[in-house]
Amino acid sequence: MAAAFGLTAQELSGGGIGMAAAVNVFSWGALCARALQKVAPLDHTGRSVSLLRVRHTEEATGAMEEIWLEE
Repeated sequence: MAAAFGLTAQELSGGGIGMAAAVNVFSWGALCARALQKVAPLDHTGRSVSLLRVRHTEEATGAMEEIWLEE
């Protein structure tokens, strides 16, 4: 995801984002803020970012893979 936004390792570490952190302690908010800053460098002071993590059943994941990853 970081590469898709053109974020470098230096930009990530400067933002306090540890790419080796476990998923449950990873700073997803900081990553979102850096990505937004990269594509829309506006003053986001006072705005909040909401994070949502979605889990899918194995069957649903398989169906999505068939739809999106077909060649």
